[in-house]
Amino acid sequence: MGKRRGFFKIRGIEDRRLVLGDNEMAEVKADGIILNQMDLGEHDRIYTILTAQLGRIRAVAKGVKRKKSALAPCGLFLYGEFILFEGRDLYYIHSVSPISGFFELAQDVENFALACYFSKLAQNVSAEKLADLTLLKLLLNTFYLLEKRKIP
Repeated sequence: MGKRRGFFKIRGIEDRRLVLGDNEMAEVKADGIILNQMDLGEHDRIYTILTAQLGRIRAVAKGVKRKKSALAPCGLFLYGEFILFEGRDLYYIHSVSPISGFFELAQDVENFALACYFSKLAQNVSAEKLADLTLLKLLLNTFYLLEKRKIP
């Protein structure tokens, strides 16, 4: 094998396989919401994502904390379409198309605390890698109502 530039190497656009070391990973598309984030090193993060297709997963976003990162929209409570590559233990986020950010939740401390509580509750109730569309819909509707301040 020749020299590799960078950590990731994509063979071709048409076959959409990621080569990481000696392992090949297939591309997966999933709609999901970020429930939790944890720093990993200087530039990376591990996200816990509740998806419609894969259930609760953990995914690494490489270089997300860099200034010009393509994954900059990734943040807490972001609902979007994720393009992932499946690794041995974790998924790797290739790109994300935001659908809703629920940014107004951070404006009110009480609503943000409630959103964090519901997020933690969803983490504890959901099973890893077991799809639960009902829980995802419930969580999205709850965040929407919190953001619009329609909960008494």
